[in-house]
Amino acid sequence: MPEYIDLGSPSELSESEDDDAPANGICTTPPSDHNKQEPNAHPYLLESDPIIADTIEAPGPAVAATALTTIRSQAPLGDVPEHASIATVGRWSWSQLEDTQDRKRIVSKAIYEMSSIDKETMRERLQQVGRVQMIRQFSACVDMLLRGDKRMPRILPQDLSKIVTFTELFLCWWLCGNYFKEKPPQPRLEELATCLRQHSPDPATFCDYVDTVLSTTFSRAALSNPMQPSQAEVIEISDDDEPLPQASQQRKRNVDRPGSLQKSTAIVVD
Repeated sequence: MPEYIDLGSPSELSESEDDDAPANGICTTPPSDHNKQEPNAHPYLLESDPIIADTIEAPGPAVAATALTTIRSQAPLGDVPEHASIATVGRWSWSQLEDTQDRKRIVSKAIYEMSSIDKETMRERLQQVGRVQMIRQFSACVDMLLRGDKRMPRILPQDLSKIVTFTELFLCWWLCGNYFKEKPPQPRLEELATCLRQHSPDPATFCDYVDTVLSTTFSRAALSNPMQPSQAEVIEISDDDEPLPQASQQRKRNVDRPGSLQKSTAIVVD
């Protein structure tokens, strides 16, 4: 007959567990160690918090859709903003451009929101006044703004508004924001005035970019048809090189295919 030995009921807490448990009852194991033991557990919730852990749910469809929209709005915009169409510029958001400090697109967006008269005024000033004189006017205009004045020495009143408009556009470039709608901070104006006196290259780069987009994105032809994509946004795909059936190949040796049968597809790249 087998002999049974009663080992007794186990104690509530073994000696080994007693040694590992801290005296104050607080778990001191870092979250990373919990992740190793419980790979599916939330990294900042302890095993003693089942109620909190059970309340964590996957995001609903509305939250997921909002997150996807945010990701799409922050998508890269490409490397050639000077060749974007007017319709494309209209879809850029100020918040994304300011977050990414995208100077070129900020200037394009500001020009997009200008009146047609202001666009033509800038075009004429770049052609008639020239970059060198305009850069001097930027410096004088910034000094005027720092003084809180409304006059510039040797500048006619009808020219002052044009200079101020161009300088505000340059502030959009320099400060990476929409400074047609907000006032630039005084410390940033003082910093800009110092940089202009030290012959910063930014004004020349800015003028070159404005001159470029006025002849590409905002050319007179583009302004007459603002919804048309630019040449850089269109990729032509032709099926002329597709393999033909054997009978068609034999026929092609004798007769050229008429031009009316050639097909092409235009894809607009945003």
